[in-house]
Amino acid sequence: MLSHLGIEKFFDVLMTAEKYSKPKPNPEPLLLALKKLNLKPDQVVYIGDTQIDADAAKAAGITFIHYGKKNVNGYDHHIDYFNELLPILEQM
Repeated sequence: MLSHLGIEKFFDVLMTAEKYSKPKPNPEPLLLALKKLNLKPDQVVYIGDTQIDADAAKAAGITFIHYGKKNVNGYDHHIDYFNELLPILEQM
């Protein structure tokens, strides 16, 4: 889908199901992505819209930003629109 949309070039790492054995909420896909990027959990944020996203981020030790209107627990920050993201990132 990303290549079809012409946006694959904007991603350094893509984590697809065949690259890990334990799906979210297990932190394995997130931790593998961090390893490929040579980053630590405190150097990134995870933006997601589901409880599974929140649980995976928490298990990986990554700051979680909840996007959207769904009822999700355990987020560090919440945004309804992406234009709300930059002020949060600037505070971090």
